[in-house]
Amino acid sequence: MPERIILKPYDTYGVATFVVEGGVVYIGHFGGMQAPDGTRMRTIEEQTRQAFLNLDAALGQIGLSLKHMLKVTVILRNIVDFDAMHAVWQSFFPADYPARTTITSDFVEPTCLIQIEGIASTT
Repeated sequence: MPERIILKPYDTYGVATFVVEGGVVYIGHFGGMQAPDGTRMRTIEEQTRQAFLNLDAALGQIGLSLKHMLKVTVILRNIVDFDAMHAVWQSFFPADYPARTTITSDFVEPTCLIQIEGIASTT
C-alpha cells in the first residue's frame, strides 16, 4: 500500500506532497514564489533557487535530499527563462544530475514562474 505524506505548507489542499511505494518517492509540485521569511521571489533565478531549496527541505523531512532525485520535471511559465533556470539548476546538480524534462504551462498564480516535480529513490 502506498504511503501518502502531506507536509504543510507545501500542500494546503490535502494533496499528497509525496507518495512512497517500493523505494520510489513520487513528488508533487514545488514552487519558489516566496522565501520562508515571506520575501517574494520575483525573478526566474530567485524562484528556481527557492523551488529547489523548498524541495530539498521537504525531502529532508523524510530523510532524503536532492541527491536522491532520479527525475525532475521543470515547468516554466515562459520558455525564454530556460537558460536562466538551467544556470541555477547547475548550481544544485553540478554532477550526477537526475534526468530532466522541461515544459511550459500557464499557472493559476500569475506571479509564479516555475514549478518542479519529480521522482526520487529512498536508497
